[in-house]
Amino acid sequence: MFADPITVTIAGSAKSLPRVESNGKRSTYQNADSTVVLTISHSQTGRKAGGQGVRTMCRVDEKLVVVDPLTTESDYDTVSVYVVAERPEFGVTSTQMNDLKAALFAFLDSTAFGKLFGLES
Repeated sequence: MFADPITVTIAGSAKSLPRVESNGKRSTYQNADSTVVLTISHSQTGRKAGGQGVRTMCRVDEKLVVVDPLTTESDYDTVSVYVVAERPEFGVTSTQMNDLKAALFAFLDSTAFGKLFGLES
């Protein structure tokens, strides 16, 4: 189990997220005003080769005030970024998965992420 609370830093501001829910292979952490939520979960998956697999997700959501450019009215909306890792139940090491994660995160620098935000593929 992860430490409680978890700290995430958004735009240079550290957010302390105490665990608010723990249900088997899923935990939710959130700050006092519920504007930042971190979810970690694990689930079984069916694999094409007939074996079982594991899907792990780590997701951060932030509630923001957004302004409608047509009416200039403000409202709350939520943005999310998450990572999903899928692997077979056995035969793959955490080092191999970490190497793959490092390759993806190195690719997703601010330039590449900006292109994703701009709907490039």
